[in-house]
Amino acid sequence: MWLKILNIDAGVALKNIDKVPLPVDKNVAETTYNLLFKDEIKGAVDARIMNYVRNVWNKIAGSLKVPVIYFDTPLWILGGKNGCSSSNYFGCANCPINGFCRLNS
Repeated sequence: MWLKILNIDAGVALKNIDKVPLPVDKNVAETTYNLLFKDEIKGAVDARIMNYVRNVWNKIAGSLKVPVIYFDTPLWILGGKNGCSSSNYFGCANCPINGFCRLNS
C-alpha cells in the first residue's frame, strides 16, 4: 500500500511497481466476485480464493498494461459492503457501479 501511495499520490518513480502484488482481503475478494462473476462467496475467504482473485486481476492488469496494484484502492473502497454501495451513501439507483453489480442484474 505504501509503495502505491508513494508512486501514485506522491509521484515518486519506483522501479518494478508492476511486480507489487495486489493485496487481497475480504473486501477485494467479495467485490471481485460481485462485479466480475456476478456471484457471492460461499464460506470463508481462504488462500485458494485469494490466489484466484489475485490471478484474475493480474490478467486484467496485464491486458490493460497497468500495474495490478493500481486496482487496490478502488476495489477496497467498493468492498465496504460486499462490493455494494447500497448502504449509507448512494442507494442502488444512484450507485456509480449499478450496471455492473449482481444485485441489479
